[in-house]
Amino acid sequence: MSNNHCGTSRIAGCQFTLYPMSDHFVDIILSALEEVDTSKVWKETDDVSTCIRGKMVHIFDVTKAIFLHAAKTGEHVAMSGTFSIGCPGDTEADAYMDETDTPLNEEKSLSITQQAGCKFALYPMGREDYMDAIYEQIDLSKHRNVHVSSTHYATRLDGDVHDIFQALQQSFESVQEKVSHVTMTFSISANSPSNQS
Repeated sequence: MSNNHCGTSRIAGCQFTLYPMSDHFVDIILSALEEVDTSKVWKETDDVSTCIRGKMVHIFDVTKAIFLHAAKTGEHVAMSGTFSIGCPGDTEADAYMDETDTPLNEEKSLSITQQAGCKFALYPMGREDYMDAIYEQIDLSKHRNVHVSSTHYATRLDGDVHDIFQALQQSFESVQEKVSHVTMTFSISANSPSNQS
């Protein structure tokens, strides 16, 4: 099967849901959304999730920053979502693709140190050799400053949140260079009581 082209646009996107395990979950979610600079991405939040779209660098920058700002409260926080690029529903003429590549939240995010666990799964669309692409990224993740382990239906990454998101972004970027339409699901958790000794 040849690589199916789902569109010419290279708009990336992420749809995610943030889950603070706290009585103050509303304040944690709203505070995280307010503290993060989202001016370089298209953003829409409803009662189920938040969707952001734009350049890949800004999609990962914003997603990571929102999770970090929620997790720095010390409360158990989880986030689940899906990254996507090459979706036929995204148009090539999106104004946010004209933004510069400088991430707006990196400097502020670097001041936050946070350990987390993450499970992710890559889905290269329209490729018969999709498992080869997935295994290649799993092997490469072992050299990306995170602890890599296998789990049912996903690959687990443990380490600092910055390193986890860097590994996710590198895997996503690498696969999308060879495959027109790629999605990647992820679930990340910090401050879980089950990890406390």
